[in-house]
Amino acid sequence: MGPHHPSMHGVLRLIITLDGEDVIDCEPILSYLHIGMEKIAENRTIIQYLPYVTRWDYLATMFTEEITVNGPEQLGNIQVPKRARYIRVIMLELSRIASHLLWLGPFMADIGAQTPFFYIFRERELIYDLFEAATERVEGVGVVGGEEAINWGLSGPMLRASGIQWDLLKVDHYECYDEFDWEVQWQKEGDSLARYLVRIGEMTESIKIIQQALEGIPGGPYENLEARRFDKAGDSDWNDFDYRFISTGQIIYAALTSPGQRNLKKRIAYSSVSHMGFTIIGIASVTDMGLNGAILQIISHGFIGAALFFLAETSYDRIRLVYLDEMGGIAIPMPKIFTMFSSFSMASLALPGMSGFVVELLTR
Repeated sequence: MGPHHPSMHGVLRLIITLDGEDVIDCEPILSYLHIGMEKIAENRTIIQYLPYVTRWDYLATMFTEEITVNGPEQLGNIQVPKRARYIRVIMLELSRIASHLLWLGPFMADIGAQTPFFYIFRERELIYDLFEAATERVEGVGVVGGEEAINWGLSGPMLRASGIQWDLLKVDHYECYDEFDWEVQWQKEGDSLARYLVRIGEMTESIKIIQQALEGIPGGPYENLEARRFDKAGDSDWNDFDYRFISTGQIIYAALTSPGQRNLKKRIAYSSVSHMGFTIIGIASVTDMGLNGAILQIISHGFIGAALFFLAETSYDRIRLVYLDEMGGIAIPMPKIFTMFSSFSMASLALPGMSGFVVELLTR
């Protein structure tokens, strides 16, 4: 069960053991929020570490950040300007009010006063607006220079926001972009604000390009795939027989190997490998029926395989067994899972009447 969020106590996971529908054992897994923060602090700067400490009390985060910076300040005898202390006091008390309002709203709702709950949360949101105005700054944050961007292999808006006026659509004459009137969006500052502005500008340019393309789109055919496919068919080093030979070998090998697997998940995996052979045969046939069969095979067995893996994992969570020779009598404690697993297994075997039988017949 989980991880889930039970009220105010942090993310919790429960590993439970079932006997049918009865819970016979439960192991709670705690500390999803408070994960070794003292150790993490050893290789972080104060600024890097602050996002971690807000989890200590995520209803009054300013207090956790305050004590985190107070420690180094006192140890290093750092004198904080009085103006900064006044600002800290204001933010701390706003944080206290926001925290208490989150208590007051549900408290009023619990005693039957539903309307005040919404008024209280409205006031709390006003405080959060002040927090956003004070903390969510992007100008001058995360600065990456042009040389750094190139050395780190950045591309796209990340690269253009660092002063590099380079866009593959312009440089490589991509598709027919040369026929449209548009500009490369770039900024020289290299900070978070610059990256934001580049992306916003690119969305505007995209709209301009789309409008021009819709107005000037020419008539005539838009595809000629069949002719190209058959023109190149004779140039291939592999022919239809090669694909069928390799794919048939794959089908037979995986099908013979699968029953010998004790591990349930491995047996399902080998079965999936075997089914992929039919997909390859269908694609290599370059016929409408074969391609349709290959697509349907991917969809059908993809769904069946996913369902089998899901049921295998569900049964493991309940009985903690993965080897088939140890899973005798599974139908008694888990009749629904056993029935579903049996149904999907028959579908995976491509028995007549099942989806797998139809699609494999098409690929041939």
